[in-house]
Amino acid sequence: MLAYFHPPKWPSFSPPSTGGCGARIEFSVMDTGIGIRADDQAKLFQPFTQVDAPRTQRNEGTGLGLHLSRKLAELLGGEIALRSKYGNGSTFTLMLDEA
Repeated sequence: MLAYFHPPKWPSFSPPSTGGCGARIEFSVMDTGIGIRADDQAKLFQPFTQVDAPRTQRNEGTGLGLHLSRKLAELLGGEIALRSKYGNGSTFTLMLDEA
């Protein structure tokens, strides 16, 4: 079975934050999982880092995905932001200035 997720405001378009002529394009991914503790959020984009060790021990991965994603966003002149509250899920947003 194929599932397709299309939030009502995705992607969203907003004016660029740095001035200029183009628009800023934002892509957000939201989940309703356990969220990420505030003290872990700063570590999340570091290479080879996984947070919540007892839970991630069951999962595979090197801890490079978010680090590389942020680096790629920066190479494209954008950024990735995280909004999360422990117990209420997380939202990751990729923001790029329209070329």
